[in-house]
Amino acid sequence: MSERDLIERLEEATLQWLELRDEENAALAQEASDAIARLSEALAEAEKKGDEDWRDMASAPRDASEIIVRIPKKSWPGYYRQIAHWAEGGGDDQPPFRGWFRFMADGYVELPVKPTGWMPLPAPPRDLSQGGQHG
Repeated sequence: MSERDLIERLEEATLQWLELRDEENAALAQEASDAIARLSEALAEAEKKGDEDWRDMASAPRDASEIIVRIPKKSWPGYYRQIAHWAEGGGDDQPPFRGWFRFMADGYVELPVKPTGWMPLPAPPRDLSQGGQHG
């Protein structure tokens, strides 16, 4: 269940609770309703901020560089992240198709749906055994 689904279910439950017209619980139900509204606003803001980090797929590198791609979820709103890169359809270390793919233990797998955004991989951590400093 996504966060958005949970918020909707909590809103429905709170409305049902308010309909009971129990004075003792009315204040608690109102408090819950206010908290749900705050959570919903915070989730919307986090989703909006997260979308700002994604770049348009038209600008994604097509030179076999690994990047993080955004893949839409089929069964509920949102997306998941996948490390992938572009293949031109063959070669020694390329899959036999043209498109976005990921490497798995048993070989190359074409992404199931078209990515909707991308971002570069973060820099790798420093090798502390070579005298680098953590930081």
